[in-house]
Amino acid sequence: MLLPDLRLDISLFSNAWDPRPRAKTVKLDALVRALTTFRERIGLVDKRGLPAWSPARFQGERREASEVSAVSCLVLDLDGAHPELVRSAWSDVFHVVHSTWSHTGVEARFRLIVPLARPVPADRWREAWDWAADRSPEADGSCKDPGRLYFLPAVREADQVRFSWTHEAPLLDLLDELPAAQEDSPCLPAPRRRVPRRLRDFVARRRLERDPGARERVADAVGARLAGVGGERRAEDAPCPRCGRRSVWFWLAPRSLRWACCQHRRSCGWTGPLEELLVGKGAS
Repeated sequence: MLLPDLRLDISLFSNAWDPRPRAKTVKLDALVRALTTFRERIGLVDKRGLPAWSPARFQGERREASEVSAVSCLVLDLDGAHPELVRSAWSDVFHVVHSTWSHTGVEARFRLIVPLARPVPADRWREAWDWAADRSPEADGSCKDPGRLYFLPAVREADQVRFSWTHEAPLLDLLDELPAAQEDSPCLPAPRRRVPRRLRDFVARRRLERDPGARERVADAVGARLAGVGGERRAEDAPCPRCGRRSVWFWLAPRSLRWACCQHRRSCGWTGPLEELLVGKGAS
């Protein structure tokens, strides 16, 4: 396939712990190859060891949102969404999709990447994110961070289920989609379209029920201890909302039991959704 002659400014990282972005300008076809080629990482337990990239160009030497000057691609994590519905929703623009490290075939876990005809300046990225959230409200809200990094496609087993596609269409120019900058009235905020709160809450609940990353962040927020490996990873010793003891546990990648449970079944017996553990913790 003949791709548009587009060059994109991105940043590369050795892994999730690498704090220093390495700026690189790539052709669109090279980025597409990188995003549709799955690397086999047999034996790797922690996905944070995977090589990563970011569509951001950083002004400084550290990966911080305040250091982002512009963003060259719109990236959405769409765990739990139906791939064909996403394909339809974005059929009018060029995009790439690939399944992620946590995809098992039971429920689709994948990422949408939309290369942009023009990079979006960092000071307009929040508007760009709101525009994208209107089109795909099920997207993971943490992707609105302009400096967020993303792992390159990889699988932990040679026969692990995976998928990717490239959809040919005109390039998206997000700056044309956003309201004109209010140069003459700088005190007036640009109009923003918002996703209904009921829908946002529904998406947040589904994420806490299904997304291992979100569940691990809950474990960290409540001071739980992580145990187990692979599909048996779980959080333990979280404080119980009912009896107050550190006796609650829950799976990080649930197959059926998605709620948290108190181990004191006879004296307490509490079970409930993970958001109940966050009451009073100031987490989101």
